[in-house]
Amino acid sequence: MSISIDPINKISRPRLPTVFERERVFRLLNDACKHSVIWISAPAGAGKTTLVASYLESLHHHCVWYQIDHRDADPATLFYYLGLAVKRATPRKRKPIPLLKPEFTPGIDAFALSFFEAVYQRLPKPVIFVMDNYQQINPKSITHGLISSGLSILPQRVIAIVISREHPPANFSRMLANREMVHIGWNQIRLTLEETAGIVHLQKGNQSISKTNIRQLHKAAGGWTAGLMLMLAKAHLDDIDWQWVQGSTPEEILDYFAKEIFENETSEIQDFLLRAAVL
Repeated sequence: MSISIDPINKISRPRLPTVFERERVFRLLNDACKHSVIWISAPAGAGKTTLVASYLESLHHHCVWYQIDHRDADPATLFYYLGLAVKRATPRKRKPIPLLKPEFTPGIDAFALSFFEAVYQRLPKPVIFVMDNYQQINPKSITHGLISSGLSILPQRVIAIVISREHPPANFSRMLANREMVHIGWNQIRLTLEETAGIVHLQKGNQSISKTNIRQLHKAAGGWTAGLMLMLAKAHLDDIDWQWVQGSTPEEILDYFAKEIFENETSEIQDFLLRAAVL
């Protein structure tokens, strides 16, 4: 396989705007760091990536961030870009990282262990290794087994955080049973009323938002960060049909507010949004 493009976004931690620091969940993550692997699963728009990125900023730890996409179902692609991510995070290290070659394919399980061992030796300690958008990997791909094998040999002071819309696949069952992995789900990271209020005040600044409106926003969003942000993007909260919102699914809310916001933009902004959506 020939790969010539270095997609910086795939191997870079997201840049965050000013975000509300969710100290309640930070404490949950601190406690979860007693385990080698932290698996975070929640629906789309739950704020998982922002949560983990802001948590890492609060720690000031070394970090390797890897953005998974459908191409990682191919082990050669996975190992190539993981190697790039580690090299980018440790530019002064010269210890080589194995590259998957055709002759290694029959023994790919053994290669995976050698690859991850070389990666861990190269990384500074302590370090947090993040794999985002794990649900992008085809469920039938052998990549799941290779990653679970690699994460099963994490050394001391190296922690992996896996972010996904789905629960851990069967390949990780042993790690869960042995308490090497902890699973943090939707019910644990969904916004509380206090967190909703904090985000509202941060987003609206000096604009006065009544406690009644904040409670309505929280109830309507149901702890769903994307829904809350879309409702806040609507200029006049008094125009929102709260009864309709509370009886709708997250997908319907998303479609409604996206349409409301999109149609109120200039043609230039609409054109930009349409182009950016298919990058």
